[in-house]
Amino acid sequence: FGNNQIRKIDVDSPTPQNVRVAGTNRSRHYSAGVNNDALDAELRHPEAVWVDNAGTAFISDGGNNLIRKIVNGKISTIAGDVAAAQAKATTPGDLVGDSDGDGGQAIYAHLDKPRGVTGSAGKLYVAEEHGSRIRRINLNTGGIDTVAGDGTILEQRTNGGSLFIKGDPDGNALEAQF
Repeated sequence: FGNNQIRKIDVDSPTPQNVRVAGTNRSRHYSAGVNNDALDAELRHPEAVWVDNAGTAFISDGGNNLIRKIVNGKISTIAGDVAAAQAKATTPGDLVGDSDGDGGQAIYAHLDKPRGVTGSAGKLYVAEEHGSRIRRINLNTGGIDTVAGDGTILEQRTNGGSLFIKGDPDGNALEAQF
């Protein structure tokens, strides 16, 4: 969270190594990197990483409201408002976001503090902290939709914490509140 880098521990080495995979510690908060080199890209509060069976890494670049992908050392954005991240590249703090764009292409959709990512069967699931929803990106078509949450920010966010999270007992995920 502090140095805006993604690292991995290479456990296959006889002496395990801490290896930087993406990001820098420069003062800019967004760039795609020179020639899309992941080691030269700037991230803003990357928080979650999911690696698929093929070795592709998906990163929640939470402060920029983006989902980034790394393949063979090259980084690209698969979801979020890149123009907003570029425009605010030198400003501190996280960007303001929203959850617009369901039903369209993920690269044109907006995200609101994506914090967690995981995937399965050609889908990437993104947990939005401020958006209070789970978004699904189809990795084959690039489409995005909401699969859980209604965007309501519950009291536990403003009262310092609560164990109560309202959900629909009948299982309607789009009406669930997180």
